[in-house]
Amino acid sequence: MRAAILALTLFCSSQALAQQPCLRAGQEGAVVSGRLEAVQYSDASGRRGSALILSVHVPVCLSGSDRDDNVKPAARVHVFSSDGATHKQLQGAVGKSLRLRGEAFVAHTVHHRAPIVFNVNAIAQP
Repeated sequence: MRAAILALTLFCSSQALAQQPCLRAGQEGAVVSGRLEAVQYSDASGRRGSALILSVHVPVCLSGSDRDDNVKPAARVHVFSSDGATHKQLQGAVGKSLRLRGEAFVAHTVHHRAPIVFNVNAIAQP
């Protein structure tokens, strides 16, 4: 019986360690880490496009006050920067592992290629 209780305790504590708090939708200063990829896609009209996707080290979720802002843990995050210089840095960092700071929101257009979108305002090597 003690062995079963110990095993259950270890399992529950390892699950708690594997989970991290969700990113808050619309909150500045969120941080995500992973490997940056450039992906090519075609939309429903056949127009080609490209997107920067961060394959995160640990799946991340999104939470917010609006029901639509809640996203279950995802292994990929669509990243961009509204700042031209930062976006150019992102494009030059494809294939690298990065730590990004910015603001997360839920994907809401056909151009978003992952369930969570992240507007980057700072880039660092992990």
